[in-house]
Amino acid sequence: VAGATHIEVTTYDGRDYVVNSSLVAKTPDLALLTLDDVFTESATTAEIDPQNGAPLTIVGYPLGEALNVEKGHFIDTEADTLTESGEDVWLIDAHIDHGSSGSPVYDADGNVVAIVYAGDSQWDALAWPASWLTGLLADPAGWNDNIAEC
Repeated sequence: VAGATHIEVTTYDGRDYVVNSSLVAKTPDLALLTLDDVFTESATTAEIDPQNGAPLTIVGYPLGEALNVEKGHFIDTEADTLTESGEDVWLIDAHIDHGSSGSPVYDADGNVVAIVYAGDSQWDALAWPASWLTGLLADPAGWNDNIAEC
């Protein structure tokens, strides 16, 4: 998204939306997009503190290919060392690949509880928990204007 001059969002069912403005988070792989169209679907979120072994599901488009559903489990919370943010992130034992960044992580009740942003050397997922994302959304200092207009 950063630096993009034209951004389109395609939904899982093939509907296309044109983005008219965007903000880029200071942490990697997160952007806030504004659409002119009314986007009626939304996911419910939940801020949870999962126990080791809690079932989680990641839904995304690894390698830019077909929609993929990957079952996994919560392993632990650890300090983020990839982005040097120092924030706590979740480690999830679910196989992800390039292109999985931004994928939602669902709990057993179908709530979005985290967002994938990276993987480790064992292909486990690293994810920003919903509690941290809620704070980021409320803090204008966490975002930069996209230098290119959409």
